[in-house]
Amino acid sequence: MSKKFIKYNGYLFIESFLALTMLTLIIGTYLSVNSLLLEKTKAQETQLEMKRLLYEEVRHYENYGGTASKVIFRNNTYYQLSITLENKKIVKAAIKNGEESFTVEEIE
Repeated sequence: MSKKFIKYNGYLFIESFLALTMLTLIIGTYLSVNSLLLEKTKAQETQLEMKRLLYEEVRHYENYGGTASKVIFRNNTYYQLSITLENKKIVKAAIKNGEESFTVEEIE
C-alpha cells in the first residue's frame, strides 16, 4: 500500500459501514411496506368474497326461493346469510363471517 493511503485507513471501513446501513434500511423499509400491502390485500379479498357470495345467494333466492336465513361453508370459512322480506320483496340482505359483516338495503 502506498504512503498516500496510509493516513486514510478508516475511510474504507466507514464507507462499507455506511453502505451496509443504507442497504439494511432500504430492505427493511421494503419488507415492512410489502407486508402492510399484503395485509390490506387480504382484507379486500375477504370483503370481495363476502360481496360475491351475498350476490350469488340473493340471486339464487330470487330465482328459486328457499330459506331466508342460512349458514354457508365456502373456502374453509362459515358465512351467515340473512335476507329480510317485506311484502314478498327483499328489503335487506346481510352476510357475516365472524368478525366482518356486509349489508345491502333497498333505497326507496
